[in-house]
Amino acid sequence: MIKVEHVSFTYAGKKTVYTDLSFSTVDGRMNCIIGKNGVGKSTIFDMISGLVDPQAGTIDPLLSSAEIIYQMQGVPMLPAMTGQNILDIFRDLNPGTQRTDEFLTAVYQENVVALLNEKYRDMSGGERRLLIIYAMCTLKRALYLFDEPTSGLDPISARKILGLLSDLATCSQVIFTGHNLFELQNVPCHVIFIANQHCIFQGNYEELMARYSENDPVQTFVDALKADQIVS
Repeated sequence: MIKVEHVSFTYAGKKTVYTDLSFSTVDGRMNCIIGKNGVGKSTIFDMISGLVDPQAGTIDPLLSSAEIIYQMQGVPMLPAMTGQNILDIFRDLNPGTQRTDEFLTAVYQENVVALLNEKYRDMSGGERRLLIIYAMCTLKRALYLFDEPTSGLDPISARKILGLLSDLATCSQVIFTGHNLFELQNVPCHVIFIANQHCIFQGNYEELMARYSENDPVQTFVDALKADQIVS
């Protein structure tokens, strides 16, 4: 569990990002931080990973960089590299720390093997994202941060990636960001809804939908922003 308590943060010369932000993650399942574009989801990751310090409040525990995998958007790779080259980089940079399980093996056989000889420039956006996240999931870490891992992907690719993260969450802390409630249907995760500089909801998907009495995830998103009430 990671506890964010009464955190405030303002970038120099810019508007305040957070005032009195508090929430807790849960162990054993994925944690999804959702909110509108520009609400500061990436800033939360920067604070949790220790890249920037909150100007008030606490984040506990603060893990060392060696214990964290942080997938930022748009991971750069040389266009001529093959899928195998990319997997080799992750393996060589982290010798002896690879993680294996049945789910990872299945994803490798079904989705990664076909990319081993494919050049990165020739892969689709979904294939690139799946390959990079698969490679990150093979590394043994205490905390994994994924910044909008399903952004721009088709539903099939998005489901595969969420499957990888869900499997990973059974043995490590996993937090990812997003803004698409549709993807969270039938997905075991803890939802942390951020708006107007603080947390307005935390709980599972079903609890979020029930709170606003909506069957439409988009309308629930809108209604939650309008309600703007802090829920512990």
